[in-house]
Amino acid sequence: MIKPLQFTVNRPPVSTNKKYATTKSGGFYVKKESKEFQQAVKDAAFAAVQKHGSWPKPEDVKQVYLEIIVFNTRHDCSAAEKDVADALEGIVYKNDKVAHPRFNEISSDGGLKRVQVMVKLLESKDYRWYGG
Repeated sequence: MIKPLQFTVNRPPVSTNKKYATTKSGGFYVKKESKEFQQAVKDAAFAAVQKHGSWPKPEDVKQVYLEIIVFNTRHDCSAAEKDVADALEGIVYKNDKVAHPRFNEISSDGGLKRVQVMVKLLESKDYRWYGG
């Protein structure tokens, strides 16, 4: 069994309302704050993969369980989901469509605002988890 990949992003997620802005022509773009959160997720994920040592190449990952827990913020738990799932592309898996099922939760422990991420490998090119 391949152990789960776990890491913490020591900052709050960006709220859904603050993720995008509109251009003068009516288009949308991702705001700087959201890009910075995604980069923090990428950095933490990359370090976790390096430390893990046996995580498969992103292109070999076929299915993962993705768990996201948001601590000590007023954001809803789905605010972090899209940014986290997108940020893991190219590091943990090739495309976030392999991240299912997904679990999101809000928790409070009086500590720092943060996002905890756990990725459990369910299937890859050379591995299949059968439960139990």
